[in-house]
Amino acid sequence: MKEEQLYDAMVELAERLDIEVVTGRGDFSGGYCRVREDRRIVLNKHSLLPTKLRVMARNLLQFDLSNMYILPAVREFLEMVLEEEGEQILPTEEAGAVEED
Repeated sequence: MKEEQLYDAMVELAERLDIEVVTGRGDFSGGYCRVREDRRIVLNKHSLLPTKLRVMARNLLQFDLSNMYILPAVREFLEMVLEEEGEQILPTEEAGAVEED
């Protein structure tokens, strides 16, 4: 799967978790945040695509994805990031199990 397709699939996964993916300019790498009731993953517009993918993966891995269907290529990428950075990934306070319909 090409990086662009992987990015699109990860955005779709975030949307299924009711998380909006937004990009902006600034001196930041990105991450998960809440604005009132809205859940967001913010990405730096100027970051390279591989960096955006890792930021998205680190933040999606904070949630329990065990009950969700995830494309095999996306799951493989998430597992790779978890293996490489697992100790640095901490669950969010709201990262309980997510069930899909």
